[in-house]
Amino acid sequence: MANIGLESRVAARVEELRETNLKLTSEIEERRSAETLLAETLEELQNMQQQLVQQERMQAMGQMASGVAHDFNNALSPILGSAELLLEAPEMLDDREELIDSLKTIRTSALDAANVVRRLRGFYRGGQAEEDVDSININEVIESSIDLTRPHWRVQAQAEGRAIDIDTALAAVPTVSINESELREVLTNMIMNAADAMPDGGTIAFNTRHEGEMVAIEVSDTGDGMTEEVRQHCLDPFFTTKGERGTGLGLAMVYGIIQRSHGMIDVASELGKGTTFTIRLPVESHLSTESEVPQDTEPSSSLHILAVDDDSATLRSLGRMLRALGHSVELAASGGEGLEKFQEGKYDLVVTDRAMPDMNGDQLAGSIKELVSNQPVIMLTGLGNMMGTDEKPRGVDLVLGKPVTMDILRQALLNIEPQDAL
Repeated sequence: MANIGLESRVAARVEELRETNLKLTSEIEERRSAETLLAETLEELQNMQQQLVQQERMQAMGQMASGVAHDFNNALSPILGSAELLLEAPEMLDDREELIDSLKTIRTSALDAANVVRRLRGFYRGGQAEEDVDSININEVIESSIDLTRPHWRVQAQAEGRAIDIDTALAAVPTVSINESELREVLTNMIMNAADAMPDGGTIAFNTRHEGEMVAIEVSDTGDGMTEEVRQHCLDPFFTTKGERGTGLGLAMVYGIIQRSHGMIDVASELGKGTTFTIRLPVESHLSTESEVPQDTEPSSSLHILAVDDDSATLRSLGRMLRALGHSVELAASGGEGLEKFQEGKYDLVVTDRAMPDMNGDQLAGSIKELVSNQPVIMLTGLGNMMGTDEKPRGVDLVLGKPVTMDILRQALLNIEPQDAL
C-alpha cells in the first residue's frame, strides 16, 4: 500500500516536472521569437533611418543648390544686362563715363559669381571655406549693392506696377574687416527681400553710423512687416514665408556671414509697419603688420610667356591680360601644341590650363620640367581654390584659381626672372 502511494506521488511529481519543462520550452521559444522579431524590427528601423537620412541629405542638397543658383543668377544678371546694353545700344560706347561704369559693374559681378563658387570649397573639403578678409568702406559697398540690384527693385518692380525708392543716409564711418563679396551678398539679399516685402511699393532706407567699436548698418523697409513668430524664426535655415518661391537660405546665409565676421544682427518688425534689420560689424584694427609694407607692383622687365589653354575665349583673354601687363605672349590651343612650341623656342614662363584633352596641364608641366628643370610654370584651373598645397601637380610652381584678375596675375609674375638671368 505504501509502495502504491509512493509511486503515485513520484508519478505526480514527474508529470509536474514535465509540464514545467514544456512551459519553460514554450517560454524559451517565445523569447527566441521575440528576439528574432526585435532584431528584424531594429534592422527595419536602421534601414528606415538610413533612408530618412539620405532623403534629408538629398533635400538639403537640393535646397543648397537652389540657394547657390539664386546667388549665382543674381551675380550674372548685371553682367548680362550690362553686356546686352553695350551691344544693343552702341552709342553708349561713346560715353566714356557710362562705359567705364558698365565695365566696373561687369567686373564686380564676375568676382561675386566667382566667390559663390569658391564658397562651395567648404562642402568639397567637409569644412568651412576660408575667405579673404578685406579692409572695407561700408558705404561704397552699400552703393554698389544698390546699383547691382537696380534691375530687381526698380525695373522689375515698375513692370509689376510697383514704385520702389531707396533712400540713403550714410555717415562717415571707419572701415571694417570682412570679405567684400560676402558683405555685398548680405546687402543684395536684404534689398531683394525688402523689395519682395512691399507688394504695393514703398521705400527701402539705408543708414550707417559709428557706435564705439562697431559700425552699424540699418536697412529698413515700409513693407508688410512680420508677426512675432515669423520675426523670431526668419534667420533660421530653410525657414521661408514665400512658399515655392523661397528657399529659406537667404537670411540664414546673411546670419552666417555676419557671425563669421564677429558681428551681430537684430530684427525689428511689426505687421503693417515694415521691418528694420540692424547689422553691427567690428571696426577694423589698424595695428601695423608686415603685410602693410609696400611691395613692388611691376616685374623688373618684360617676360616672354607661353600661354596654353584649350578654350579659345579664355586663351585670348589671358593673352590680352598678359600683354597689357607689358609682356610678350605666344598662344597654344592644346597641351601638345604647347609642348611643341616650348621645344622650338625659349620662354621665361609657361602659363597653362589644367583640364585639357590629350595632354593635360599636369602632363605638360612634367614634360617641360624634364626638358628644362628650372623652367617656371604657373597653372590656372577652375579648381585652384579647392586644391591644397599637397595637391600641387609635379612640375608646377604656382597654382592660381580661375577666374584670374589682372592684380593676381601681376603679383604672380613679380618674382619671375627672364631666362637669361636664370
